[in-house]
Amino acid sequence: MAPPSARAANAWVIAQATRDPYVILIAIYIFAPYYVTRVVGDPVLGQTLVAAANKWGGWLVMLGAPLLGASIDRIGPRKPWFAVVVMALVLLIASLWFTPPGGGGLPGGAVVAILAAITALFAFHEMLHNALLLPAAGMAGAARASGRALAGGNAGDHPTTFSAHLGGLAFQARAERLAFTADGIAGPDRHDAHRVAGHLDQMLAADPGQPVGRHGQSF
Repeated sequence: MAPPSARAANAWVIAQATRDPYVILIAIYIFAPYYVTRVVGDPVLGQTLVAAANKWGGWLVMLGAPLLGASIDRIGPRKPWFAVVVMALVLLIASLWFTPPGGGGLPGGAVVAILAAITALFAFHEMLHNALLLPAAGMAGAARASGRALAGGNAGDHPTTFSAHLGGLAFQARAERLAFTADGIAGPDRHDAHRVAGHLDQMLAADPGQPVGRHGQSF
C-alpha cells in the first residue's frame, strides 16, 4: 500500500471537485428541467419520469450500498472498482446527449433507467471515494483534504454551468452559419445549451486526476 502523499491527497480532492457539478448540471438546474419541458413536453409526465428515475435509483442504492460498504475493506485494491464506476458514469452521462427536443431520441423508459443507474453509481462513487480518503491523505491530512474537496466542488458549480451555456450557444451559432435545420445535428431550436451539460459533466467525471496513487500503486 502506498503511503499518504500530497499527490494522492490532491487527486482525491480533484475527484470530488469534478464529481459534484453533476448535481447542478444534470440533476437540478439544466438537464432535468430541459428533459421535462422540452423532450417530454408534458410537465406532469416528465416530472413523473424523473421521479421514477430517482425512486429506482434509490432502490438500487438501498440494495447495493450495504453490500458494497460491508465488503469494501475486503475486496482488495479499491481503485479498479473506482475506475469501473467512473467509466460507467462517463458512458451513461454521455448517452444523455441523445435526447433531442420533442422526442425522437432515447425512449422515456431508457432515460429513466439511465438516470436511475447514474444515481446509484454516483452513490457508489461516493462510497469508494470516501474509502480512499485515509489512504490518500492520512489521518493528519483528512480534514484538510475533505474541506478542499467540498470547496472545490462548490467553486466549480458556477463555471461549469456557465460553460454549459457557452457550449450550447457555440453549437447553435455554428448550426446557423451552416444553415442546419432543426433536423440537423444542431440548431437554434434544439436546446444544445441544455444537452451539452451532459457532455461537460462527462468530461469532468473522466478527469485524469482521479485517485491513482503513486506509480500505479494500489490502495
